[in-house]
Amino acid sequence: MSPWRGVALLTVLALGSVCHPRPMAAVSDAGIDRPIALTRSLSGQVVYELDSDGKLLAINGFSRQLLATLPFGNRPVDLTAAQLDQEYIFVCSVFSAHSAQQQSAATYGLITQYTAKGRMVRTWTTPFPCSGVDSDLTGGMLYIGNAQGSEIMTLRASDPKAEIRLAFWIKGATSLGPLVFDQPRKAVYAADVSGTLFAYEIATGVTRVLWSHFAEPQALAISESGSSVYVADGMKHAVWKVSLTSQKPSAEMLATENLRNPTGLALGQPGHLWVSDAESNAIVDVVTNTPAKAGSARAGTAPK
Repeated sequence: MSPWRGVALLTVLALGSVCHPRPMAAVSDAGIDRPIALTRSLSGQVVYELDSDGKLLAINGFSRQLLATLPFGNRPVDLTAAQLDQEYIFVCSVFSAHSAQQQSAATYGLITQYTAKGRMVRTWTTPFPCSGVDSDLTGGMLYIGNAQGSEIMTLRASDPKAEIRLAFWIKGATSLGPLVFDQPRKAVYAADVSGTLFAYEIATGVTRVLWSHFAEPQALAISESGSSVYVADGMKHAVWKVSLTSQKPSAEMLATENLRNPTGLALGQPGHLWVSDAESNAIVDVVTNTPAKAGSARAGTAPK
């Protein structure tokens, strides 16, 4: 299979430079740099973007709107959207702090809840640096990974008195990276810094390895059909597709051309996957359902 696999620069969302074949004249300038994470709104009309400066933005068609900026000193990591009484955005970030008993700074995670208009609602502190966050979309349950261990924590964000609690461990993992929640299967897929992708079934408590040959997994997303997990691999400059339906899961290279450091994934229009590339300062549109000949490209389209 060609490594191109229908990749095209989504030029209306190019951040650092003008890319072909379309100019970026219609894009509002919000001072964005290095997009590191993406998530789609529940309506599918908007994609939320998190950049390396902690800016939270909403992308809709040709427009980009700055919603909020994380507090100074917080390193942005990941974000997700969930429906409670309305749609909210939850951002995972990392910060360091000193205590009277510690000679050096300890690192913690921060989960910040925003409205879809960017108003900060509430924050929670995790006892470890968080590696990723995802939600069950409509139940208000968040799943949070530990960047220094194998633990997955949960937070019932719909409960005003909720606290972050230990839920389960990913057996075989040492330091978790990105994660994603599979609503129909009631499973959590989590990648480890070793390059292994795990599946944890919540009902049975069983952990299994889906694939173990990634170099630097930085983002996960589940396909529209629910049959595959997409993996953004920064070190291999590629997006991979891992089947969830075959008896012996394997990884298929979905895209590599035009990718330098893929860091975030979000489903776009049917048959399209958005990939944030922090090194290229761009968002790339990968056509997932139509193979493309090597050396050819398809122009991407923004959400409508």
